[in-house]
Amino acid sequence: MDEAEVAPLNRPSPEGRAAGVQLGRLTDKAIAEATVTFPGLTDERCKSCAYRGGSIPNGCAETVMDAIACAVTREPFWCHLRFHADGSPMDLCAGWAALQSSSVAERLRSDPRGQQAIEDWDVRRPVLP
Repeated sequence: MDEAEVAPLNRPSPEGRAAGVQLGRLTDKAIAEATVTFPGLTDERCKSCAYRGGSIPNGCAETVMDAIACAVTREPFWCHLRFHADGSPMDLCAGWAALQSSSVAERLRSDPRGQQAIEDWDVRRPVLP
């Protein structure tokens, strides 16, 4: 692969931040919705969660698109904090889990425009350090 074919690094960008704001907002809404059903439920997202608005990963377009695609398709999205000795992730992402049973995710899953966008997106599974 020559230099012209190398994909850019997954870094924060204006587009990533704009999409990340929406992903964080939807996840916050899902958590608020869940606390009505489960009083005392706490927000377990890590400080650098892709599903937390304002985090570095939440501003990276590629990561945000992967997170959205995984939320909609129910493909597991793994937390980036802890890994097994073989390098595989240990925990499911708490932000991803928060969206799974929410009405927010159900609406995303039922929107044909969203389905087409997700089908066109090539989710990278999993990108490990």
